[in-house]
Amino acid sequence: MTITSHITDRQGTEWISTRSGLYQRSPDQRIFARCTLTDARSADLSNLDIAEIFEGTSQLLWFISDMGIYKYEMESGLIERIGNNKNSGNVFISQDINSFYEDRHGMAWTGGWQGGLARYNTETGEIKNLPIDDGLPSMSVQSIIGDDKNESVWMSTFNGLCRFDPATETFYSFTLEDGIQGSLFSDGSYLKTSGGLFVFGGSNGITVFNPEDFNIKYDPPKVYITDFKLFNKSVLPGENSVLQKPIYETDKVVLSHHQNDISLQFVALHYSNPIKNKYSYKLEPFDETWRVTTNQKEAFYPNLPPGEYHFQVKAASDKGVWNEEGAHLLIVILPPWWQTWWAYLLYVVLFFLGLYSLIRWRTKSLESEKMVLEEKVAERTSALNQSLENLKSTQSQLIQAEKMASLGELTAGIAHEIQNPLNFVNNFSQRSTAN
Repeated sequence: MTITSHITDRQGTEWISTRSGLYQRSPDQRIFARCTLTDARSADLSNLDIAEIFEGTSQLLWFISDMGIYKYEMESGLIERIGNNKNSGNVFISQDINSFYEDRHGMAWTGGWQGGLARYNTETGEIKNLPIDDGLPSMSVQSIIGDDKNESVWMSTFNGLCRFDPATETFYSFTLEDGIQGSLFSDGSYLKTSGGLFVFGGSNGITVFNPEDFNIKYDPPKVYITDFKLFNKSVLPGENSVLQKPIYETDKVVLSHHQNDISLQFVALHYSNPIKNKYSYKLEPFDETWRVTTNQKEAFYPNLPPGEYHFQVKAASDKGVWNEEGAHLLIVILPPWWQTWWAYLLYVVLFFLGLYSLIRWRTKSLESEKMVLEEKVAERTSALNQSLENLKSTQSQLIQAEKMASLGELTAGIAHEIQNPLNFVNNFSQRSTAN
């Protein structure tokens, strides 16, 4: 059996962790008893590979394993893995936890390989990650020691030592220039002596110090914008310039639409170790996140569209003390005249004038077409009336002709009928004479 960690809690109970489980022995017992580890779902975790044990407050033990970190309630015997379930809230950046400390306020501090520093609230379960963007010198935190007197957290990293002030959430970094053994520190190589000294071990030996000697409130650097450029050419203040005063005294710059290729230079005035000063800048709403830099002290923004922008730059000293206020500059790029509000108003007026003119023209056109149509209808009506009169006259003539023809036929018939009796009489008289 390989023992990985051994501690004695405040009640005198000894705890031993192994690669295959946890064992405990009360002060009145002679042998260790194996602990049954069960989570809230009744899952058996008794064979958990525990690398290290830490005693917390409120009857808690903390286990670091190759699967993350676990919280163990000694009274109930329940164990819970924390910082890995996204459905429960924030999670640790990395599950490779190699350092731990719980302060007297119920805040658990964890450090991991490429996971940065994280704070876990034991009451609410809230997790807050504190990566490099917040001032941490390295994402690999090797060891953590709590300074209860000054309520700060000290940690060794892969880039020197660091002190974190939870009240202000400020990091203070210490490098080779401050006399530490080296930049690289070892995993779990730390000690807090009975005399209150802190010891951290690394690749070149150990670093021993009294945290009281570093209980100093370092001043943040002063931040200034030192140069404003258009198309990579510095703009000097003047009567016909976009700058009426030096840029470090200017709060607002108004540019035309074609003056949209800008760059800004800035500086942090802190001479403790200027080469270690760090900068973070952002142009809202163009930049979604802060841009962090050390050596580069200039921001470039080519081809910006018209709009209103807010440039902010903040800086930190070599101790990691940030000037959060920093320097600010409001940049307004005016739109071209054809994109201004009055141009759009003119477009609307011209549109309605054009629409009105079109309606007027169409109305007059319809009236003219109506008159022409009425004239044509009148002409057609007159022609139809004339044709109707002609038809009526022709009809009358035809009727008269038919009447005359009928009368002629009647007359001829009558004449024929009259002539027949005469012929009869003549024939009769001729026959009578002959006899």
